[in-house]
Amino acid sequence: MQRMLLKAGLLTAAFCLIHTSVNGDKEKNAEHFVKEGYKINNIESAIIVYELSGMQSGRKEVYFDHYGWRKAEYTQATTELMGTKTVENRLSLIDGEWQYNIDLDKKTGTKVKNPLLQQIADGNTDKSLAKAGEEMLKGMGAKKTGTAMMLGKNCDVWEAKSMGTKIWAWNSVELKTETTMMGMTQGMTAVKFEANASIPADKFAIPEGIDFSGSAHLQEMMNKFGKKK
Repeated sequence: MQRMLLKAGLLTAAFCLIHTSVNGDKEKNAEHFVKEGYKINNIESAIIVYELSGMQSGRKEVYFDHYGWRKAEYTQATTELMGTKTVENRLSLIDGEWQYNIDLDKKTGTKVKNPLLQQIADGNTDKSLAKAGEEMLKGMGAKKTGTAMMLGKNCDVWEAKSMGTKIWAWNSVELKTETTMMGMTQGMTAVKFEANASIPADKFAIPEGIDFSGSAHLQEMMNKFGKKK
């Protein structure tokens, strides 16, 4: 079941392709990629607050600017699956070429470079990564089935029936997702959406005292997987 949910989650990830640089000695920040003409989202910035329902319940706050090249996701949720309950208090942060995944309770995290950006280095993707995300959706069997209003925005509705997944997206930003598998449903619905918002700098700050010692091993594993592909 967890594997199936992970596969379904790739559909939503297609709308928020998060890439970090793997080439060059000089670090590349969010501003660098914008100057190069790359855009993950079609809008410059946004604040989104989601309610999570189903097997995972809770709240997710998302902040991004620089057309998605700087993005912070704060998730506070409880997941119940097969009689097991897990609590999550996590920050996922992207700042240019770096990607961080932080457990705010345990004060541990990872800092890695995302090999998906190799597509940019190889010239295998359009500069509009939002458009690339739509193409990925199509490649995974999703189809645009209509439109629907969400928080005053006319969203495109994408559906992958084989995965039981629907996505409501406006300007490449997902405002609602819903996945039903084996009689179980997981949903994420925006209850607040502010486009082209001014984001406080502290939303993108890395908390003090985080142990990133596991990053090197994870990066090595990612590099090996990338070479196999």
